[in-house]
Amino acid sequence: MGNLFEPKESVFLKGRHGHSFPCNHQASFKKDNIYTKPSWHYNGGSAAIVMPGWRASFGKNMENTLCNIHDVCDYIIVKLDEGGELLNHLKLQKLLYYTQAWHLAFEGTPLFKGKFQAWVHGPVSREIYDRFKDSKSLYAAVTRDDVRKEFDLDSLNHEAQLHIDEVLDSYAAFSGSELESMTHEEKPWIVARDGYKSADRCEVSIDESVMADFYRSRLKN
Repeated sequence: MGNLFEPKESVFLKGRHGHSFPCNHQASFKKDNIYTKPSWHYNGGSAAIVMPGWRASFGKNMENTLCNIHDVCDYIIVKLDEGGELLNHLKLQKLLYYTQAWHLAFEGTPLFKGKFQAWVHGPVSREIYDRFKDSKSLYAAVTRDDVRKEFDLDSLNHEAQLHIDEVLDSYAAFSGSELESMTHEEKPWIVARDGYKSADRCEVSIDESVMADFYRSRLKN
């Protein structure tokens, strides 16, 4: 697999659902180790992310097996380290969330086993939080030194790697705080926190069916 941040031939995705892939922010891509990051704003999903052309046949090739969430976590850490992009625990949690969310949208199935809870600072995987809780606050830096010694990139199949790369191409340039704010504008987190005040502790799991429906609804004909 090539470097995550190499220029890719991009098209508006026309997948098996016949849709393109929009988001509540615009896409950002990295070339020569420099992100071109457009102005970040909410616009009701009118902006479309430009996606790699391989996605058009993604649904036909994805192996129907669940990945290990720790493998996905370590893969994200490695790829952002390779790209020279800063990462903290908060941002890692949100990248994991969007990786899962868009897999649910495209495939109707999770990429990995593990729920996200609707915490004050956005969706959080309790399993990954517990992995780092003794050494990392939500704002602490996460580096390649935090990758498990036994991790192997090849533990993730090729289609899973492509899916994660695609999400990182679209979201990795944003800070953890920006990604947190995005999730606060989106239905899955809002629904899970129904009845809670903004600063209330909440450990309600975000419903994956709501995630699938919401992000799938953002796909344009």
